Amino acid sequence: MTSRDIVSAYAAPAGLAVLVGLLCRLEGDPPAMTFHKILIALVFPIAWRGLRSFFPPDKDGSRSWPAEVEFQILSACVTAAFFVLVATPEMAHDVTRQILMFLLFIGLAAPLQVFFAWRRRRS
Repeated sequence: MTSRDIVSAYAAPAGLAVLVGLLCRLEGDPPAMTFHKILIALVFPIAWRGLRSFFPPDKDGSRSWPAEVEFQILSACVTAAFFVLVATPEMAHDVTRQILMFLLFIGLAAPLQVFFAWRRRRS
């Protein structure tokens, strides 16, 4: 991917997330609901195109390690967003706990995914 492709791949979801966040605050949504909507705005473009459209499986063996780590972190982010949005409804009013759960899940899942990708490449 070129630098322009990378910037556009990250700029569109980031811009959408900022727009959604601003609109939510203008509408007076509670912080937890705003966080949910921002997560959806960030995950929507990835889900729409598919993470594998950015990281094709046929290039898994030849992808550089920084690109592989990026793929694994993005994959962990998508899974963490699902986890926060769907699996933790009891935290619906506590935005701090939602953000911490999101970051905790990424912190646990991403290193494991990178480790398994490294093992796959070694064998």
